[in-house]
Amino acid sequence: MRRVIVPLLAVIMMFFCFQSVQTQESVSREEFEKLKKELAEIKSKLDTREKPAPSADAEQYDFGEYWKDGLHFVSKGGEFDMRVGGRIHIDGAFIHADEGMKEAVAAIPGNGPIKSGWEIRHPRIYLKGRIYNRFLYKVQYTFSDGTIGDAYIGAIDVPALGTVILGKAARAFGNDPGPSSNYTLFMEYANTIIFGAGKQLGLAAGAPVLGNRVSWATQVFQFVDGKGLRTEDNYNLNARLTGLPWYRDKGREMLHLGAGYSYRSSKDDYRLDAKPEIHLAPDFVDTGDIAIKRANLLEGEVALVQGPFSLEGEYYTSFVDRKDDLDTLDFFGWYVQSSFFLTGESRGEQYITAYGEFDSPVRPIHDLDFEKGTWGAWQLAARYSYLHLNDKDIRGGILGDVTLGLNWQFNPNLRWMLNYVHSHRNGAGDADIIAMRLAVNI
Repeated sequence: MRRVIVPLLAVIMMFFCFQSVQTQESVSREEFEKLKKELAEIKSKLDTREKPAPSADAEQYDFGEYWKDGLHFVSKGGEFDMRVGGRIHIDGAFIHADEGMKEAVAAIPGNGPIKSGWEIRHPRIYLKGRIYNRFLYKVQYTFSDGTIGDAYIGAIDVPALGTVILGKAARAFGNDPGPSSNYTLFMEYANTIIFGAGKQLGLAAGAPVLGNRVSWATQVFQFVDGKGLRTEDNYNLNARLTGLPWYRDKGREMLHLGAGYSYRSSKDDYRLDAKPEIHLAPDFVDTGDIAIKRANLLEGEVALVQGPFSLEGEYYTSFVDRKDDLDTLDFFGWYVQSSFFLTGESRGEQYITAYGEFDSPVRPIHDLDFEKGTWGAWQLAARYSYLHLNDKDIRGGILGDVTLGLNWQFNPNLRWMLNYVHSHRNGAGDADIIAMRLAVNI
């Protein structure tokens, strides 16, 4: 209020001075000094005036900001916090395929040609935080296609349920597709990601138990499009259980085990298709649309970390019950991947025990700093993945990918990635891909 009154009084004084100037040719020095003194006295009284106490029902919080892998705002008491962030991945890929592979890819309906190029991948911005240290929220927007990523509201420490969220969120099924794309070993997830449902709209719950050595999660959901609009009326289910029989030194030595189940009660057609683990490439295998009654999916996962070395693998299978009493189909896939930090970091330090995922950034022992002569974190990685989408009368294809990777983590927010992929489709041919990514995540 004082900020309003003082300028207002100044304007009133100026008005009277102006009126005096209109009636006289000039204002005497004594009159000017008198007005100036009166204004100063009024301002002094307002400055020393006791401020009214806030009403009993008013809540006032002071906020501060800090940087930890991104910009955070938090109240001094910790009741509220908010994070504003985003990401940009700039990708390039150079693809060479033999004639057999080109013909097989061209035969897939709706497929694009095999060609090299560049793209802006995952240009996103998000807002997330907690309210009264009890409720949480997140909303994420992708600029490249105008779609909604995560968009949910939830509560934490709910008795018997742990964290409960309602909205569009990541699925509770599998290890490799769980982490953010900011923290993956390679530019893209293993091709077994096709067995998952992606981010869908529903109700999810999960919690760690036994001192964070075991975690469980479940999700009931409906399929939605990129705008969050429902595309099917039926409900589906995901469930996952993980355990840590061995966990030491903040994850630098650990053994992770996990298993998951997914039920699809689909009225729409079921389809599995996959790229050669580079987004700029078209689909290399595709089952086409399959009219189904339901699908039951199972997965098993294991991950071992020993200092700078890691070894991980997963197996997925999908049992598809078709309409019109046609034979049940069985599609499956698996991958094995390994990594090694040349600079001493550990993949286990990225592991989140609360929900059993490698879902946090690499934090170099020494960030990239040319003046100090430090070079960030360097990591080598290798993966083999396999998809078998042939069964009965469905000939989706059999695809094997070998991927080699080099990751240079400048700091927790910036990294450069180099991938080489050799992709082979049985009975068709081969393709070789060199791809790179410069990524920023805040």
